[in-house]
Amino acid sequence: MAERINSVGKVLVGDYFESCNFHPCLCIELDEAGRNIEGVSLIDGRIISCSVENCGIRKLTVEEAIKWKLSGPQELGDIKLDDTQSWWKIK
Repeated sequence: MAERINSVGKVLVGDYFESCNFHPCLCIELDEAGRNIEGVSLIDGRIISCSVENCGIRKLTVEEAIKWKLSGPQELGDIKLDDTQSWWKIK
């Protein structure tokens, strides 16, 4: 199960995480304080920036990152997204 991250030091360069727009990403950079994270989206290759403390990101295993890429995010709970946010429904 994806681990919700809201504190510094839990995601490192090379780790996978779910960005605040639900893209599975590979972490490529952290600021000196470890609060701001940049990752490459496994969906469209763009660089996504998130705040570890404010964005509600989740740390993913490599298996989860692949599953998110193929099937969309898992365990959204009560979060409701419209079709423009649901990139996994657009084929």
